[in-house]
Amino acid sequence: MSTAAEFCRQALRSAVAQLPSFQPDTADLTQLRCALLLYQLSDRQHWLQRLRDACRVQDFPGLEPTARGAWLELLCDAWVVDANGPFRGNAAQLSALPCSGPQAINGLLRYWRITGEASFKEHALQLLKELDNTTGPAHAAAMLAGYRATGAQELLDEARRRLARPRPETLTIGWWPLARDLLDWGAEDVVDYVQSWPNGAPPPAAQICGLAPILLPILELKIRWWEASELDEGYVAEAVTFPYPAMRMRLERRDSPGQVYFEPSLGGNHYQQLEDAGIVASLLEQMVSEVDRQGILHGARRRTSRRPIGRQ
Repeated sequence: MSTAAEFCRQALRSAVAQLPSFQPDTADLTQLRCALLLYQLSDRQHWLQRLRDACRVQDFPGLEPTARGAWLELLCDAWVVDANGPFRGNAAQLSALPCSGPQAINGLLRYWRITGEASFKEHALQLLKELDNTTGPAHAAAMLAGYRATGAQELLDEARRRLARPRPETLTIGWWPLARDLLDWGAEDVVDYVQSWPNGAPPPAAQICGLAPILLPILELKIRWWEASELDEGYVAEAVTFPYPAMRMRLERRDSPGQVYFEPSLGGNHYQQLEDAGIVASLLEQMVSEVDRQGILHGARRRTSRRPIGRQ
């Protein structure tokens, strides 16, 4: 392990130790995203319960339209790992409310992936067309979400252009996972900034959300497709929504007609190419279970209540 990675791991452990308790009625989005991430990594039920309690008392109609997209994305991610919690109803309630801004695109596409309701995809892609030429992480994330929905390479290129080449000190730490995906950031890219944190560290929840995906090995899934409609299928949705904090999805059109196939890799180690769509999620589950996370938390989460995504 590199010195940079070890230093960042120590910073992450320190952030977990310093993480304050939060009240359900005052928790902010970063704290709840942190609780979900810690549950995914540790499988400790108290993190999930905190998230459930907070979402049960959240005033979703009272949110500003520009804030609703990020909340909808969180609710969908929580719904995927906890089919029996309040998140499905919360997401349905929030999806019926007007939302705006670039982060609405991520939330609407996430909801479409889980429910299969095409109107949410159509709405999101229309919002994507209406975005101005602003650069920055929120717009880059919207372009990346559009790419994952359509396979349009120009959207991936535009996502990288809009993110540009940020430095850790100029990119809000909550967007570090986006830089991990688009720019392949690792511990070496952020360690100098992390070492300066004693002069003004971000809140522990923000540190956890930023550092954990940087330190985990990237789980990359290449999907090779021929017909664009194939990307709407339920087995693709299950792969796209797989709950791993350092997930990277790349879509490539085949050179000739044929069925969809998948090429997974973890930390640069390639696994077998799959043409059986029905076992993709099982293979991803197996790959993640092999990740040694003892240096980060306490082991990989084995999902027992993940909502099956099966559609027509």
